[in-house]
Amino acid sequence: MNDIPLVGPTKAKILDELHESRRKTANQIASDLKIQVSAVRKHLESLCAAGIVVQEFVRDGIGRPKKFYSLSEFGREMFPRQYELVLNSLIEKLIASTDRSFVENLLNRVASDMLQPKRAEIPFIGDTSNFDEKVQRLNTSMAKFGFDSNIERTEVKTVRLVSHNCPLLKAAKRFPDLMCKGLHAELIKVALGTKDVKLERCVLSGDTSCIHLIELPGGNLI
Repeated sequence: MNDIPLVGPTKAKILDELHESRRKTANQIASDLKIQVSAVRKHLESLCAAGIVVQEFVRDGIGRPKKFYSLSEFGREMFPRQYELVLNSLIEKLIASTDRSFVENLLNRVASDMLQPKRAEIPFIGDTSNFDEKVQRLNTSMAKFGFDSNIERTEVKTVRLVSHNCPLLKAAKRFPDLMCKGLHAELIKVALGTKDVKLERCVLSGDTSCIHLIELPGGNLI
């Protein structure tokens, strides 16, 4: 999973270990990777804080319960899944049988639909006129979708939505305009009820995260 620009090489190896087995202790991981257990624990603490790894105490034979680590649902989603191959094939067939503009419009509608099932878990984003509150709810929604995002306020009238993980990385590599400037940006536009969203940086260009610049009411993006 070294192609995912969220973790360094050691963390990536730890996640690979947890992906291959259901759960492991820090000592087991350190032994398998032949590195200091103290370093492993430090990395595991960071991964737990990011919500990528979870920990639990399990009684394993005689003695005190041992602390085991495993991938969270979000952590498992970081690994490649076959559904991305299906998605890429589907988009290719749609473009071949229709045209690109039809697929763009279709993905825009998909972006609107993606926000609907989350109403049971996240308060509806469109029910308030407070833009800052909408932005915070959007950030929560994006995390649910696996983007691992956070908000950065840059100026009085702009904020940045920084996405550290792309749950559709393979599809984005194949169709960057449709996924990065299309679906991802459209999710933001629909949630906030604005057209003032600009892709400033992207992992496909070698950056460590995708950054969308969002203009607050009363300003224009340059």
